[in-house]
Amino acid sequence: DLMSKNKKRDWRHLDNPAKIFSVEEKKNTNTFRITAILTEDINQEILLEAALESLVNYPSYRVKLKSGFVWNYFKDNNLEPVIKKEKYNSTRVIRFYKSNNYLFRLTYNKNCINLDVYHVLTDGLGATILLKDILYNYLSIKYDLSESKPTIPENHTFSSDEYLKNVNRTLIAHEEKKKAFLIQDKSNYLKNKTYHYILDLKAVKEVSKAMHVSISEYLATIYSYSLYESIYDKKSKKDIVLNIPVDLRKYYNVQSFSNFFTCMNINCNVDKSTKVSFRYILKNIHDDFQIKLTPKKLDSYLSRDVAMGTNLAVSVIPLFIKKLFMKYLGRLVSQSTTTTFSNLGIIELEEPYNKYVENIFTIVNSGKFQKIKCTVCTYKNQLNVTINSNLLTNKFEQKFYELLVKYCGEVKLEGTPLRK
Repeated sequence: DLMSKNKKRDWRHLDNPAKIFSVEEKKNTNTFRITAILTEDINQEILLEAALESLVNYPSYRVKLKSGFVWNYFKDNNLEPVIKKEKYNSTRVIRFYKSNNYLFRLTYNKNCINLDVYHVLTDGLGATILLKDILYNYLSIKYDLSESKPTIPENHTFSSDEYLKNVNRTLIAHEEKKKAFLIQDKSNYLKNKTYHYILDLKAVKEVSKAMHVSISEYLATIYSYSLYESIYDKKSKKDIVLNIPVDLRKYYNVQSFSNFFTCMNINCNVDKSTKVSFRYILKNIHDDFQIKLTPKKLDSYLSRDVAMGTNLAVSVIPLFIKKLFMKYLGRLVSQSTTTTFSNLGIIELEEPYNKYVENIFTIVNSGKFQKIKCTVCTYKNQLNVTINSNLLTNKFEQKFYELLVKYCGEVKLEGTPLRK
């Protein structure tokens, strides 16, 4: 029975970032997408059956968002998820009334399955867990593979208080507040275009190792240098600042599938020098990663993030007033960084399922202030770098392609064609 498994009550609190995301403007819902490309076209009936089975396995995804007096909360959703053929191929805002109030949307087109997730529900890792389970169920039904289906981890939890359990409130994040360069080029933020660059993982691993940096640092440098070379205003005296999400689970040994991440701002320091080169940005990004990816720094970010959601004054303010305030705060936050660069890491499927899935990649929607966003993930030997942009020109995407070829070797490009 869909409702009885693993359930005690029919509602639960939101985790810390979910509280904040849930009071942001609806038309800017923080949505991200994970796409799986299969070897054969998708069967809609089997996909629905697979999704229903996943909601039995992971009942915590079977929720809708309800308004309380001071915060929103999750309530069980007894309806079936809606599964549609995708028309537009974009991570548009999830219209909850069209999706039976689910906080995710499952669509398909030809041989692709797209899972769009509203950040209130979970983060990249939680969404990957759901997509993998849907794929296992789908492929088990279609190819009669149920004997080899991976077991659901016993310790999977959806805890709303991992932030509160792990926070050290005595710490405060002291950070140099830099004026971030905001992309001024003309854009249409209702119309996103997606470019998907596929690199050879082994080649990128070798070259970044030779440079004594991580793959994330290396790719973040190519990304920043492309921004600098194509659309940065050298007269602006402002820095290119990357907003980089960090999955906290491994640092705190936490298993929760609810949101459990923080964000760090990485500075390229292009405002400090006129002699900006690839090596110059690489050194700055590497040094900043070394300073900020330390347990003490992450503790301070966690403290900063929790302060907002648990502040006594904020927690008693009625929800409708919070929404007005968040409109203003959301604008401030989005203007404090130039762009988002997110690396979801390695996504693996178990045998024999992986032979039916050619690739898996992620997309995060660009917005009004962050007009370009970059997501990275790895499947098999494919290092997938996806750019989502709402700029009218594509000079950035062309520069990025040139520099990826220069610094990473062969690049396969898919998605929106590079128009002049």
